Amino acid sequence: MTEPTPAPRRTAGAEQSDLMATRYGSAPRSRRLLTLGVVVVVAAVLLAWLLWAAWRQSTGTVDGSVSAFDIIGPHRIDVTVEIRRPAHRAVRCTLQAEATDHSVVGQTVVSLSSSGSSDVTVRTSVRTEREATTAVVSDCR
Repeated sequence: MTEPTPAPRRTAGAEQSDLMATRYGSAPRSRRLLTLGVVVVVAAVLLAWLLWAAWRQSTGTVDGSVSAFDIIGPHRIDVTVEIRRPAHRAVRCTLQAEATDHSVVGQTVVSLSSSGSSDVTVRTSVRTEREATTAVVSDCR
């Protein structure tokens, strides 16, 4: 007479896992792979954004602000602009003259070559189509 083969020994964790799978079912393999793929893509996008943000902050920013302006007449405003930039970097700043209703009535571009100091003060004139009441730096690159 042969003795019965003993059943493989199971641990409590394996029994619990089998019980959970029987009771609630297990996720199909394709769903697990899809979830893993989505997590990997989201992590890659976040890592790419983090690297881009770090690079952007490390390259130095360009900033311009109007320090003074004089309204010369209904068709001209003189503007003094302070531009801060990394040393030896070419810059283009767009200045806009605005009327009382905040509409743009004149625009000019101030260009600085790559030579010179990092903080520069520039005085320029903006021709306007009607009287301006203020001037702003709309963009510096």
